[in-house]
Amino acid sequence: MDKKIESGYCYLKAFEVTHNDPLSADRLKERSKIKVFNSSDTTAKFEMTAREGYSAEGIFTIYEGDWDKPYAARFEVWFVPDNGGKERKLIEKNFKIEGWQR
Repeated sequence: MDKKIESGYCYLKAFEVTHNDPLSADRLKERSKIKVFNSSDTTAKFEMTAREGYSAEGIFTIYEGDWDKPYAARFEVWFVPDNGGKERKLIEKNFKIEGWQR
């Protein structure tokens, strides 16, 4: 199976597991976006840099929920190629998280 990936960017989608409700959907894509650069078409390099349109440090917050009240969330990593190809899901994983309480 070919695991090469072209240049583009990755971002996160998150969902509450039991009801499949999107989490922080209005801002998560922009806050989690990272550039993927692959100049040789043989390796993939993920950069966490402060480029225009990309997260400076890859830091993001899930706002739904409260501190000390953990719940299950599914995080998906999505890839959008620079060549205009179709975006695709690369991987997903469930985590126990707590929301941000203001």
